[in-house]
Amino acid sequence: MGSPQAAETCGGRHGAEENRPREARLQQVADAVVVGKQHGGSLALGDQPIERHAGAYMFGGVALFGVCTIVFALSRNVALSLAALLVLGSGDMLSIYVRGILVQLNTPDSIRGRVSAINSMFIGGSNELGEFESGVTARWFGAAPAAVLGGVLTLAVVAGWIGMFPALRKLDRLR
Repeated sequence: MGSPQAAETCGGRHGAEENRPREARLQQVADAVVVGKQHGGSLALGDQPIERHAGAYMFGGVALFGVCTIVFALSRNVALSLAALLVLGSGDMLSIYVRGILVQLNTPDSIRGRVSAINSMFIGGSNELGEFESGVTARWFGAAPAAVLGGVLTLAVVAGWIGMFPALRKLDRLR
């Protein structure tokens, strides 16, 4: 919940009592992705480090993100929706983890900082652009169809990149 919503809820604004259950559900939805990312990060970094098949893990994480987006969009069950978002967050974190390591390991020492800075700018920019695109698409088609379309296009991108970059898919070790 953002600061304005928290202030209205805690400040006793008229009608806030009616909105608390809805706001709590929305907060659970937002939290599910974050918890999934944290869980995915702990698996990738600690409990089960990626030792082999790094490229497959990276593409698998993105594909999992796409599939879970579709499940979330089509779900009418709160528990299933939250589970889909938990797994979505884990898949996203898995791909972020592998991509981040690949950038660091495959960049010459002399320009690593600059490449990391540019990479961060592109990631931040793509997130903002993606949010804009999602909003426009949801306005045109509705939220659920837009989310299904996003998930399907994510899977199409994964398939395209696997075809165009077979060496990346076959990448074995993160060393």
